[in-house]
Amino acid sequence: TGVAGWLLENRVLRMVQLDADPVAGSRPLTLRVAAGVERLIVTVRDSVAVVWTDSTSVGAVVQGPTLDPGTYRLEARGMRNGSSFRIERPFEVIDTSREFEPRDRAPELVLAATALSTGVGGAARRRPVWPFAAAALLLCAEWVWRRRIGLR
Repeated sequence: TGVAGWLLENRVLRMVQLDADPVAGSRPLTLRVAAGVERLIVTVRDSVAVVWTDSTSVGAVVQGPTLDPGTYRLEARGMRNGSSFRIERPFEVIDTSREFEPRDRAPELVLAATALSTGVGGAARRRPVWPFAAAALLLCAEWVWRRRIGLR
């Protein structure tokens, strides 16, 4: 309860935050805005230029565009209770259409790994179980030994 109280009392009010990291081509950029925020200006930049900016809509949710895959930077400026704020946050748009493709692997490495995992006739090779059983037995033996000498 002490840790939970510490985490809850040091809670920071986020004036503007991303609802979730956007996915390329399926979900638009969605921002949650705290109550009482006025004169909000939201800017999204990529590595080259400004991709999108909005300064007209103020509400609980601000909808942005659907973004292409890449790394972007969100900048939000505005006023709340008479004081100004500025928030900057990088985020990444993920391309889910390429999610299951192998990354940074040459085809030769994939073929070599497949050849090592198969045995004669293409059947999968079975791994011996005794190393895992020996490791579990040694771990239990160490625990019993520590209990007997008084270490807990």
